[in-house]
Amino acid sequence: DAAAAFGHSAGGVFRLTGTLEESPGGEQLKWNVSNSLAVREWPGQGAVTDSGQITLDQTMSGRYDFTQAALRADSSLTFRQGKTSLGDVSLTFTRTASPDGTVMDLGVQLQEMTDAALNLMLGKDGAFRFRSAHMSGDVTIHAIGERYDIRPVFTGQQLQSVSEQGATPPVDI
Repeated sequence: DAAAAFGHSAGGVFRLTGTLEESPGGEQLKWNVSNSLAVREWPGQGAVTDSGQITLDQTMSGRYDFTQAALRADSSLTFRQGKTSLGDVSLTFTRTASPDGTVMDLGVQLQEMTDAALNLMLGKDGAFRFRSAHMSGDVTIHAIGERYDIRPVFTGQQLQSVSEQGATPPVDI
């Protein structure tokens, strides 16, 4: 069991807690971790007020089976600015060996993401960014060996991409 708090500087605070367990025979590794990052300054956005500090809360769990070379990992990430929710992201990843090739499944789900959260995730550098009221959806990727099946489903209100060349017209999806 581990817990740590870092960075009580003017920039913010990072807190990490969790467990890492190995099975008695050493065949499996399990983890359960949570972390929280609260910042008063974000690269590319400058300083924010105390009531508007950006907080990212994340949980991660999973297991790896050494004998079957199988992995399952889940993560969820919540974005907030002050007390206002900016959205949630959930990720699920599985990997197993198969006679037909490695089987991998990846799922990404966005829930009520604002343009502020989308741009934070993309590392907004000013060259390209999104504008939107909210966006939700999911992408699932299923792969067996070299064969991939990708299925995206998104909904959004007034979604625009903005770049140095201009902005796309707002669309509802």
